[in-house]
Amino acid sequence: MPANFKDLLIEIFVPLADGSGRGRIGTGVPIARNRILTARHVLIDDGLATDADFEIRWHHWRDTDSDAGRWTRVDRSKILFDVGPHRPDALKQVMDAAVFEFTFHPDVDQWCELTTRNHATGTPWESEGFPDVGRRNDGDRVAVPLRGKTYQSANQAIEAWVDVAAPTLKPEDWKGASGCPVIVSSRVAGLLTEVPPGFGGGRIMVLPIRRLLQRPEFREAIGYCSNRDRLRDLVVELQRGLTASPLAVGALECFVEGRPEGGLFRDPARSIEHLAERLVAHDAAHLLTHAREATRLLKKDRPEQARAPAELVQSLIPLMYDPTLVDGLSDKVADPEAVLIGFPVATRCAAEVVMAGAGKREMRFRPPEENREHEGVLSLPRPPNCGIDPHGRRTADAFGDHLRRKLSVGNLSTFERAFYRCMEEFVDPALRSRQGMTQEDVLEMTADLLTDEAEGNSRRYYYLFLLPTEDKDRQACLETIQVLKNRFRAVAFLELADDAALIRGEHKDFLPLRSILEVLEE
Repeated sequence: MPANFKDLLIEIFVPLADGSGRGRIGTGVPIARNRILTARHVLIDDGLATDADFEIRWHHWRDTDSDAGRWTRVDRSKILFDVGPHRPDALKQVMDAAVFEFTFHPDVDQWCELTTRNHATGTPWESEGFPDVGRRNDGDRVAVPLRGKTYQSANQAIEAWVDVAAPTLKPEDWKGASGCPVIVSSRVAGLLTEVPPGFGGGRIMVLPIRRLLQRPEFREAIGYCSNRDRLRDLVVELQRGLTASPLAVGALECFVEGRPEGGLFRDPARSIEHLAERLVAHDAAHLLTHAREATRLLKKDRPEQARAPAELVQSLIPLMYDPTLVDGLSDKVADPEAVLIGFPVATRCAAEVVMAGAGKREMRFRPPEENREHEGVLSLPRPPNCGIDPHGRRTADAFGDHLRRKLSVGNLSTFERAFYRCMEEFVDPALRSRQGMTQEDVLEMTADLLTDEAEGNSRRYYYLFLLPTEDKDRQACLETIQVLKNRFRAVAFLELADDAALIRGEHKDFLPLRSILEVLEE
C-alpha cells in the first residue's frame, strides 16, 4: 500500500436513467490488481442508467498529464461481484458492495491492503470521498476527508458502525460518500454504506471487509487465495484438543456459543465442525476472553485440566487473527532479501501471533514478566546464557533496552556489536572457545543454524525494531538493518508500527492472554 491511500482515491460517475447527461458521484478504492471496490448502490440503484457504461478517474491525478486523471469508460460487463438491497440475498438489508475490473494505469498500479480485524471501540479511522457536502457552485466536487472512531461489533454482526468527528449539518449531505474505504492503520477495514437516521450525520454504517471475505464469490472476484484452509485447520486443532481434554473443549464451546451455564460436558455425538464454523466467524480477541473464562471454570472445578484451554488457544489464535494480514506476510517473512517496513502490527505480543500464523505453528511466549510486553520465544535477541555477569542478565537487559528504543544514528555501531554478541549465544561456548575460531566463524555457524530452524523445523526467528522518523536518520538505520539481514537471511526483520491507537487496541485485545499464560507457568 502507498504511504498515502488518498493517492489512489477513485471518483465514479454513473449517468442517470433520464438521459439528461447528469449523474451521481460515488467513491471507489483499488483493493487488488485491476480490481476496484465500491458500494453496490453507487453502480446499481433506482434512477441510474443500469444498462449504460459508467466512468472513473483517479481523482487526485486530474490536474496531471497522466491518463489516470482523465475520465475513462467502464463497461458494465466488468462488474464481477455485486450484492445489495436490490438483489435477492439473505443479507440484502446490510450487504452493499460491488467489485469491478479495470486495468490500472502504470502511474497508479497500486492498491490498498485489507484487514479483517474487528477493531476495538475507539480506534481511529479515516477516509476520503465525494459526498454532496463537497460540491461546489460549478458542479465539481472536492475530495472531503473524514475521520472518527470505530465501534467494535459483535462477532456475528454483518454491519459495523463508526462515529464521524465532523458531521454534516444534514445527513443527506453525506450522499456520494458511499464506497469510501474505512482506513484503520493504513489498511481497508470496511466500506461506508449508509447514514442511519436519527444521528444527525454523526454516525455511519460500515460493511466490514471480514464479512465480504466470507463470501466465496467476493474472494474469487478479487483473486484472494488464502494459503491455508482455516476451517480445516481449526477442525484439526479442535479434534486434537478434544482428544487431550474433552472438558476443555466443552467449556470453550459453552462460552463461544453464549451458554456459560452449559457446564463442562459436551455431547460426544456433536460434530466438532460446528464449533470450527463458529470460530471462523469469531474474532480472535473475543476468543481469548472466552478462553480465559473457560480456564477459570476448569481451574475451579477441574484444576488438573486448567492448562488445557491455554494449550489449545495457542494453536487456535494464530489461525484466527487477521487472516488477510497473515496471508500477506507469509511469503514476505520467508523472503531472504526482504526487510519488512511498515509491518502493520504495533506490539510484540501481536507480532508473535502474526509470525505464528505465517509460519503455521503455535504461538509460544516467554514467561511473563511484570510490566513487560508478552514476547515470543523466537523474538530476537534470545537472552544470552553466559556473559560478563554470572547469568548474562545484565547483558540481556542492556540489549533489551536497545530493542525497546528507537534506533538512532549515534548508537548504530554499538547496536550492531551488541546484536552480534547475542547471536553468538546460539553456538555452544565450548565450540566458540576452540583455537582458531573467529567471530566470523561463529556468526556463520549461527546463520546456518537459524536457516535450518526456519526451513526444517518451522521455527523462524524474527527481529522487531523501531526506526526514527527523520528520513536521513531512518535511511542510515535501515542500512544497518540491511547489513544484519544480509548476514542472517533466515531471520525476519520487521518494523513495528509506532502508532498509539494501534498499540492501545492490541494491548486491549490481548489483556486476557496474561492470565492464560500464567496458568501455563503454574
